[in-house]
Amino acid sequence: MLAPSAAKATEGFVQHQQQLAHLDQDGFAVVENITDLDDLAVIRSEIDELLRRGHVPTKELGERGGAPQIIEIMWPMKLSERIARSCFVRNACAVSEAYFGHRVTYNFDHAIIKPAFNFRETAWHQDFAYSTWFNFSARERLHWWLPLHDVSTDQGCMHFVRGSHRIGLLPHVRVAPTSDALKTTLPEKADVVSCPLKAGSATVHTEATLHYTGPNKTNSPRYAFILQFERSTWTTGLRASVKTLAWRFGRGSH
Repeated sequence: MLAPSAAKATEGFVQHQQQLAHLDQDGFAVVENITDLDDLAVIRSEIDELLRRGHVPTKELGERGGAPQIIEIMWPMKLSERIARSCFVRNACAVSEAYFGHRVTYNFDHAIIKPAFNFRETAWHQDFAYSTWFNFSARERLHWWLPLHDVSTDQGCMHFVRGSHRIGLLPHVRVAPTSDALKTTLPEKADVVSCPLKAGSATVHTEATLHYTGPNKTNSPRYAFILQFERSTWTTGLRASVKTLAWRFGRGSH
């Protein structure tokens, strides 16, 4: 018989697997209670520390030229051992492996911060519009989006287009000349679903799923940590190694 704590953990794991039941059909899912408040506090404190470091490179997903609009920190797991060892990362990895029925490889992670009263949206896009470099095989990949607090529609929660993972790659263009982000046009009659979340819950989607987050209209910054796992194949290890080398080379140039 399982000890009470082990039984509870097993029950939670089964629940997380069940919450992915509609992922193939819809292209996204909500996974409740994937981590706890203490874990969120650790991840957030580490991201705040990275923001305080002047040498940590960031990107602008809004437009440059004034106050930061949408701040992106690349590869926080490579910069913070505490994030890499977090409960969320371990749980997301385990649930991803159960979903694929196969070992997975960590592919990428980043953090996105929308300051308070920031009226800049993250435009509609598909993640695989960003990932055409060094890809020579089809991918099976899950993208986890974890807010580090309760997140509402007004604060910029995730929105998805149900079933959009089956329409193929849409044309994308830059959000603006000074932006690092891409955007596409929302298809007619799109079935848009908003996903406000309680702290500790996350969304998960495929790299082909159309998604968007709205502007932050509240007086609190919106923090999100995003993590990607890919079904392991002979190409994933090679691609991961090249990405790591590119990251180290780029980091050394700052």
